[in-house]
Amino acid sequence: MALDQNKNSFNENFVEIDEQGTFEYDTGECPALVPVYLGSTSGLSGMAEDEWAGLEELLQAPSSDPRSDWELAAACLTAHELFSKHGLHVDLSCQNWQPTKKQAAILISFVEQRFSDWPVGDRTLEFAYRDARCILFQQKLEAYDRQRVAEEKSKQPRAKVKKPTAFAQIDKALAGVKARIDSLELDALIRRLCRTINFKTDLQAMNYLVDRFVESNHVHLGKRDARKVVNRIVAEQASANRPKRGADTIPVVNEWSDHEMAEFAQDRLDEAVDANGDPVIYVFKGDVCDLHEGSRRMLSEAQFGTILDSNTRWLRRKGEDDKRIEFAPKQIVRHNYNRLDKKYAVLAEVKSSPYFTSNGRRVDTAGYDKLSETFLDCELDVPAVSAEPSPEEVHDAKQLLIEEMMGDFPFEGILDRCERMNRGLHNVPGSQPMPSIAHAVCMCIERSVRDLIAGPTPVYAPTKPAPGTGAGRLVGAITLAATGRKAAAEPMPSSDEEYAKVMGAHINHSSEFTFFDNMNAAISLGSFASNVSEGRVRTRLLGSSRMVEADVRHTWVAAANNIKGTSEILRRMVMIELDAKTPNPENRTGFRHSDLESWTQENRPKLVWAILTLVQNWVAKGMKPWTGRPKASFESWSRVMGGILRDAGIRGFLENEARLRSYGAIGGDNGVEMFIQHLASTHCDGTLFRAGGTAEIRGRKGVAVFSIKDELNVADDGKPLLLDGWGYNRDDGSYNHARGIVTAFRETARRAYEVTSFEGDEEVRYAISFTEAPDPQSQNQYFWEMSKRRIN
Repeated sequence: MALDQNKNSFNENFVEIDEQGTFEYDTGECPALVPVYLGSTSGLSGMAEDEWAGLEELLQAPSSDPRSDWELAAACLTAHELFSKHGLHVDLSCQNWQPTKKQAAILISFVEQRFSDWPVGDRTLEFAYRDARCILFQQKLEAYDRQRVAEEKSKQPRAKVKKPTAFAQIDKALAGVKARIDSLELDALIRRLCRTINFKTDLQAMNYLVDRFVESNHVHLGKRDARKVVNRIVAEQASANRPKRGADTIPVVNEWSDHEMAEFAQDRLDEAVDANGDPVIYVFKGDVCDLHEGSRRMLSEAQFGTILDSNTRWLRRKGEDDKRIEFAPKQIVRHNYNRLDKKYAVLAEVKSSPYFTSNGRRVDTAGYDKLSETFLDCELDVPAVSAEPSPEEVHDAKQLLIEEMMGDFPFEGILDRCERMNRGLHNVPGSQPMPSIAHAVCMCIERSVRDLIAGPTPVYAPTKPAPGTGAGRLVGAITLAATGRKAAAEPMPSSDEEYAKVMGAHINHSSEFTFFDNMNAAISLGSFASNVSEGRVRTRLLGSSRMVEADVRHTWVAAANNIKGTSEILRRMVMIELDAKTPNPENRTGFRHSDLESWTQENRPKLVWAILTLVQNWVAKGMKPWTGRPKASFESWSRVMGGILRDAGIRGFLENEARLRSYGAIGGDNGVEMFIQHLASTHCDGTLFRAGGTAEIRGRKGVAVFSIKDELNVADDGKPLLLDGWGYNRDDGSYNHARGIVTAFRETARRAYEVTSFEGDEEVRYAISFTEAPDPQSQNQYFWEMSKRRIN
């Protein structure tokens, strides 16, 4: 910066500082200049070159207010001087602080260039000098005052605040930690503190402990949250420190607090056991339950109160020495019934036969198994199962199930018993496998391996061409062998609302089998399909007022004459096909066991042994999964079941999938495809149809005409096929007029269909379409010609 040579006009003394930091003074009125160091000067040895450039740009920038520009420059110069290595230079004797040599040069140059625009005074050079010097002096004074006050405060002794006793105890405990500690040592440290500090009520102590853990170099929590760690240990310690009342303690209801009585009631019920040492009360999905007649029973509040009264005693004080026995207070029953923190044993499932857990452990002792959260309700004297069954034992097990129990059933239309055994049991070389027998064995063993299957299971579908073939008898024998009681047959619900109630009952009781029998109508319930493939059901448990989601743990069975349904339903099934090849299958004789139910009941211990032996054989061989193509949505079931059958030498698993699909519609969800399947299987290419009558079509003399109405009345195995909106009369159970059929079939006939059927052993596919034409004999009526073309 250019400096004006005439410094005499600046009639004040100034300080000159050389490079070594020594001082040279003018001989003015105030010679007592000393350097003053205030504040922190570390790291600030002077203004950088870019800062000087910025200051020079500020001083030379055109402005209408040079006095304001100088105020900014003076503040910058003062800050630089204060934090330079020489400190701020103060005249302590006369409070007249002189500018440094460089400050004076900058001031002179700036004023001489801008004094004519100075906004105050007479705009003379002398006034501008004095005003600029006063501004610089004022900036130094303010900087000095600020730093002095800060320094005085820092020198004042701070009042010592006494830490709370709990804080001191925490500090003392952590001071003893000199090296990294593990989780067990951390637990022990907190538990020692809990003996003297009540962290449940002293939240400040809790927060202080958490902060100290976070700051400590020796306490490593990883990804765990410090507060959660402390809360858990404190809760456990509080529970451990709570005074335990003995089993003979009798609460006095008008002396104890409600909280004490509630905890007492829960503790006594949690400790209560029956004569066999099993809990008397359980919890499932947050609600209380117990065992009743071999099933899980969700308790009402009144039932819960009865169990509480049966396992506890309560007193009420009437006088000084007068105590009377009474039932538990209603508020205690209500509170413990509805409380969320129930600590009773979890009852996930009730089983009636020995079973295998998810890790292959066999449970064959009756009673509650805590690890699997399952109650085994079985008192059978089952023969000992070898840890590694021999080939002879595996063969005996297969023979008992396939030949003895199921040998009389006409699987897949094979009437000769020896041929069935050669194909399904003995695996005679060159013989074809029998998938139906393989699937029947799966239905026998599924209850014992349900915990090994991670996910849903499909529906076992025994199907036959006529009533009396033996599907119900087969299901009865299998369920009796697997659970000790025949599965109760029930009709398939006709609506999602009714189905939800049925599922609620099955989940409520922990049913082992759900058996829908005589399903003559096409299965199309979306909720049923969803529950099967997802393995979850959302329903309201009996005795509960809230909706819960629960895993589907039962085994699905659906028997029908010529099982039918949409493709979405059928792909969730495995077929067990029965066909006696006789119009009156119920009249057959010559069975090995004329009373199969009694035989099964008498031989159930051996049958259970056979089931366990087949599974134990797979477990002993390493539980290797089946490697074939699994059934979609049921991969875990396929791997487990296929592995057990493979290691047992039972063939045909999942080999009749294509034949099952031929029994139902190809897509859709309203039964229309089922009706097209019926028309295609009973009529040939070129057949003519009317909505109602069968009179000849004008111009088509000699060509037979069939009534859609009549076909609908026999489309479901000789019974009406129920289609919404087609005019079905529920009062007389038939289609008795063509009204509604015309509109519905016109819409149906607009698209093409693909159907599958079996001609002998050959699977044949056909493309079905319809040509519509106005009926020349009836105004606003139509007839249709069916086209049936084989697909190669």
